[in-house]
Amino acid sequence: MAGRRRAGKEPVGETSGGPVVGNQENPHIVISNQGCTLIIENNKIPGTPLQRAMCEGRRCVAMSRTSHDAYNMHITLTICDHPNILNTIGVWADPSDSRKAYIAVASVDNALSGLEKEQMFCIEGQLCRGFSDLGFKVFRDIFSAVQYVNNKYEGGATSSASNSLPIQLFPMKLEPKNIFFKIVNGEPRVMLGYFKKQLSDMYAIRSSRGARRESTREEIQKAHWKEVGRCLTELYNNYEASSELTELAEFLTEGEVTYESLLWQPGIWDARTKMQFIREIYFLLDKERASLKCSFEKTPRGKILMNKSPLGFLPIMNEFSPPLDHNNQEKPIADNHLLDSVIFLRNKIVAHFHAEYETFKGSKVEIGTSVVTRERYIQKRKPDYMITLAKAIRELGWIAESPVTRDENDYMARFSKMTI
Repeated sequence: MAGRRRAGKEPVGETSGGPVVGNQENPHIVISNQGCTLIIENNKIPGTPLQRAMCEGRRCVAMSRTSHDAYNMHITLTICDHPNILNTIGVWADPSDSRKAYIAVASVDNALSGLEKEQMFCIEGQLCRGFSDLGFKVFRDIFSAVQYVNNKYEGGATSSASNSLPIQLFPMKLEPKNIFFKIVNGEPRVMLGYFKKQLSDMYAIRSSRGARRESTREEIQKAHWKEVGRCLTELYNNYEASSELTELAEFLTEGEVTYESLLWQPGIWDARTKMQFIREIYFLLDKERASLKCSFEKTPRGKILMNKSPLGFLPIMNEFSPPLDHNNQEKPIADNHLLDSVIFLRNKIVAHFHAEYETFKGSKVEIGTSVVTRERYIQKRKPDYMITLAKAIRELGWIAESPVTRDENDYMARFSKMTI
């Protein structure tokens, strides 16, 4: 978590200044308040409500809002303490309109709407194969920030914790133009926190007489997840998205979303996370096999997987060498049940791949040698394979936490402790 931020300058008393012409082509607005000067440039971040600004010699951005909305947003941001929530600086009354004010926040560089599709996704022609490395990071951080805010509302889990002030029921704007990012130590960081007075009309609940009523915490929480799903759909619009992305978007917009269930969506798992997940399943099977000194098919977990449908890998399996039994003798290539599918993924894709590569019968150029290209090769031929596998294993309750939560360098140590 980021450190607690200082409260900003609320508009008190008279402001000084007004439109000031730095030059004829680039007029600035200069507002002084309680000895703190905000200089607002005539330079918007394209497609966003943000104008570039300076406060006491430091770069920032500002947006014009009604005085009431600006002040509420400032107070809300002051209470929040999350690395992906905007850092507020203060509020300055608009010298040209007594009904409006400028809220200034720490500088950001762009909005999601300003990014090229290739920066967020892996694009092949008109196909959107999934997130890029940046896309994975951005959306995981968006989910984390939304979960934080949802729990921070009055009556939420975080708001009930000791020494934690709740925030009022102001929803966030979560369209691509209202989700920002900045570069921190050379790394992009997504920033949320554009709070508004009420939910959009499409989420409003009305009485039998048609009057709009105040939204509840639960309604705002649900609307946030739906808006993130709509944001995702808007970003990959005009492309044919992968099954994992469309499944993720549909879950956000139509499902009963919890943060835990969201982390089980393979659409936010990169190739390395998927490989780790397969290793974890194999680890559970192999632990029973070693303990019972028998084949996978005779273990309790192996028998369970043998009663579940396969993932449909047979055409892919035929491109690899035949599997071996416990005596290192070749077995017939088969994909009769989920156990066959899991063993194939672990032995041919996750582990021992370099030994397989020389005799691989498919396109070596396409499958490549990296984790990413190997996983993508499987996904192209069976787009929903990981959706099906993740759902099956989660329903069995074998793995308590989503693999996306594992530490990258010590995931098996954590997993081993978790399964004891």
